[in-house]
Amino acid sequence: MLKPIPIHILLIIAIALLDLLLMVQPVQASRVVKFYDGDNMTVIQGGIKTKVSLACI
Repeated sequence: MLKPIPIHILLIIAIALLDLLLMVQPVQASRVVKFYDGDNMTVIQGGIKTKVSLACI
């Protein structure tokens, strides 16, 4: 007869799976669009627009 799996083993497996899911980025998050217009750089990532002055870099 099969023995039940101990709860600490189940917790370790659940934490490992959660960690694996958090490490893998969604495809949408990896898409970044950059625009350069001389003095500024505009970055659009995940629908959020950010303007960065090249003088700050």
